Amino acid sequence: MARGAVSLVCAAAIVFAGSVVASAAAAQPPHPPRPNSFAEKFGRARQALSGVPAVARFVADGVTQFTLDRSNSRPMVQFQGSHEIIVLESQSAPRGDLVFKNDVGDVVLRASGLGGWTVYTPGRPAGAPASMVGMGDPLHLDPRELPILGEQLNRVGYRLRAALGHATTVDFDVPPEARNLVIDVLNLTADAMERVQASDTQSHLLQIKHIEVDDGPRSEVRIEDATLKITVTPDLGIAGRPSSAKIARVLGR
Repeated sequence: MARGAVSLVCAAAIVFAGSVVASAAAAQPPHPPRPNSFAEKFGRARQALSGVPAVARFVADGVTQFTLDRSNSRPMVQFQGSHEIIVLESQSAPRGDLVFKNDVGDVVLRASGLGGWTVYTPGRPAGAPASMVGMGDPLHLDPRELPILGEQLNRVGYRLRAALGHATTVDFDVPPEARNLVIDVLNLTADAMERVQASDTQSHLLQIKHIEVDDGPRSEVRIEDATLKITVTPDLGIAGRPSSAKIARVLGR
């Protein structure tokens, strides 16, 4: 293995079989905001974004709260109480609307050309009206120092073992500066496994004995034999890794 490759065993504790060559300075900073980059793509649908800050907080049903960040080329959303930042693809829709989809094509948000917003969640698949309540903070992964990185790896190792019901090994071979992305994608993998475990489609989940994370030109999720293989693209930041929904879909096939 090279470039900060690490091998883990997700049992009662994680055993580091390799080494990490990284430093605090290698932490990946959030991308600088580009407030106009998103709206410029959709001239006809700009009215849907009228008066909405590049980073805005919303509430639906008086309970569901989320932050929508449009300050970069790819919009992102994060729901309160969830660690996952969902990268969205925006598309124009009839009547001057905009729809925001995740990486498996599910609609997460809709912005009406008249100014209204609708959010779609597992609990409200038909959608719930949402209202903007103010400006928000840009979404990004927090940098982690090496000691904290080790703690996070141990925690996600316990989660993976609990979700699978058996020990598994985890190997990752990515540039050192991508370590935050690795922690993120492993947590999303645990989220996905827990979701599949709670469903009736567990065949692939029970077969997984090994997890590999590497880097490549595009993010991918696939299963080969008993190995779950996840490819990330560190240069794209958060947009360079699959969502928990995509991982769950592959596991639940």
